[in-house]
Amino acid sequence: MFGLAPKLHVFQGNVNINALTAKMRMVQVAEETIAVLAADPNAEVNMTVEIQVNFPSGALDQTKRAVTEKEK
Repeated sequence: MFGLAPKLHVFQGNVNINALTAKMRMVQVAEETIAVLAADPNAEVNMTVEIQVNFPSGALDQTKRAVTEKEK
């Protein structure tokens, strides 16, 4: 049919988030984007959170313990 936009079948997005404002920004993304997508009854929403950290001099033992405990 003429004039009809094709239906969206897949949405993929990513956002870079500053570690200092991560909590506030992730809540904003959840409220403004994820909630809208999840509200669509035809949506199957899957999410992955990826964190990348470099420790040029090595991570502190207390950092390793804290992260390991929180991952359980």
